[in-house]
Amino acid sequence: MATLALSLAGQVVGGLVGGPIGATVGRALGALAGSAVDNALFGGEPAKTQGADVRLQGSSEGGAIPRLYGWNRVSGNVIWARETRITRGRRQRCQGIW
Repeated sequence: MATLALSLAGQVVGGLVGGPIGATVGRALGALAGSAVDNALFGGEPAKTQGADVRLQGSSEGGAIPRLYGWNRVSGNVIWARETRITRGRRQRCQGIW
């Protein structure tokens, strides 16, 4: 929140001192100062996780399906799959389409 407030204050002061260029520089400096204040107030250490939980591809019920525009790289989502059945000792033949 301090980032937004100090960014706006820096833009106003910079605009009064240096016009449009001063407003841009003042906003950047205000955002930098606000980021430091926010980090000092709310920036604790992130929670440590047990092991690496990196899921490159997965399937879960109710999971989000990414919507992308343009050219992007995304890991695959398994939309639908049956449970695996293991059959032993049977020979199956394909006969036509059905």
